[in-house]
Amino acid sequence: MPEFADKYASYMIEKLRTSGASQQVIDAKLQQMKSFKAMYDNPFINAGITLFEPFPIGLIVTLISAAILRKKTTAATRDEGSAQLPVQQEN
Repeated sequence: MPEFADKYASYMIEKLRTSGASQQVIDAKLQQMKSFKAMYDNPFINAGITLFEPFPIGLIVTLISAAILRKKTTAATRDEGSAQLPVQQEN
């Protein structure tokens, strides 16, 4: 969506105007939106935002899933794993 930043800035400014904000507040928000647009137009920053926005939630879900699905070791499986294989004798 190449025009996302422009549409978002227009929406925010219109929202401030309808709420009755002063011209100073509108100008400050307009300046903030211009800097946001400049930052968002940089493909590296845009890719970074896109990557790291869902990352914390994905990490949490992964850790919870791993904790739930973790294979629990019991005494029987622990003993089976440590059993020695029979040694073959040479003839």
